[in-house]
Amino acid sequence: MIIINFLLSIFLSLSPPSGLVCDGESFQYTIYNNLNGDYRIVKDLDEIDEGAFVVIKWKDLSLMIPRTFNADEISFSDGRWWWGFKKQSETSNLSKVALKVINRKGQKIVYQCNETA
Repeated sequence: MIIINFLLSIFLSLSPPSGLVCDGESFQYTIYNNLNGDYRIVKDLDEIDEGAFVVIKWKDLSLMIPRTFNADEISFSDGRWWWGFKKQSETSNLSKVALKVINRKGQKIVYQCNETA
């Protein structure tokens, strides 16, 4: 029984995509947990804690954005930048990866992100 539970937990865990391209440019990110000041890199999205943040490197930008607690998504936002995944269901993979920014004129720009092969 323990082996079956272990195997099910492997298959049902939500893993972030290994590589992304947003607006035609390579998009690198690392998600960290930091609730206890330990700065652990997150490999399983089900283990994100309340102190989590993401470090994004894209185009000529380097951003650190804190986690949000919006329903049906795993996301990070600082009020100007938003990046995250929409959940299709509790046990399915993540979908609709996007990066959003509110520019200096107050306009929202959405960049769709796709997984690389």
